[in-house]
Amino acid sequence: MSYLNEEVQNEQNERIIRLFKWILYEPGLWYIICTPDDKRITPSGMQALLRKLEGEGFYEIIFMLIMLHREKDFMKSMFFYILTELASDKWKSGHGNEIIRKAIEYL
Repeated sequence: MSYLNEEVQNEQNERIIRLFKWILYEPGLWYIICTPDDKRITPSGMQALLRKLEGEGFYEIIFMLIMLHREKDFMKSMFFYILTELASDKWKSGHGNEIIRKAIEYL
């Protein structure tokens, strides 16, 4: 028994069918997305792939891509940059203490 209403289930079905069709159309990109040690993932390649996925609206796949390739040095640099940028924005808006609170809660 599903906890989702029929409208939500239909929407999910449409999204997964769209993803499957995209995978059939772009099998090489799907392989790169799912293969963390693929040598073709470079900073410029990752940038192009992120742009393509964003253009398609595949935000869940973007998150998966970033997590699967997180051990690459350039990705570690990206995480540091994003964290620093977001922390700076929080501090500017007067909510910097939220970052400290979240760090404490996480640990």
